[in-house]
Amino acid sequence: MNIRPMVNDDLSGLQAAIDADHWHPGVWTVEPFCQPNAMTEVVEDSNGPAVYVLFTKTLRISCIWADGDNNSRNARAIVYGMKDAISKAKGSGFTEIIVESEHPPLREFLEKMFGFKPRGEKSKDLVLTL
Repeated sequence: MNIRPMVNDDLSGLQAAIDADHWHPGVWTVEPFCQPNAMTEVVEDSNGPAVYVLFTKTLRISCIWADGDNNSRNARAIVYGMKDAISKAKGSGFTEIIVESEHPPLREFLEKMFGFKPRGEKSKDLVLTL
């Protein structure tokens, strides 16, 4: 086994792996593996690449509501807390924030208020690129 940085010659193999991935259809594209401020490595053996590994400086946010039914209070807390989190993340060199949620109103709120984007059709992740 060998681990090395991904190079441009690896992009066609990465795309083929994404196209053949039946575990995460529609979730991945090549672009995240090529983004600045990220590191992509290839683990390979005598048969060639076995896995493409993306390393990002990502802040994953999880939370639990004190009162999940108090929508107006929770919305104010999200706005206040997310503005603070974005500022701190940028200041610390993070490149993205991920929020995992299956709650449609929260997902819609984060998309409209802050520009989060769904990671893919079946992913629970919302991603904000900083």
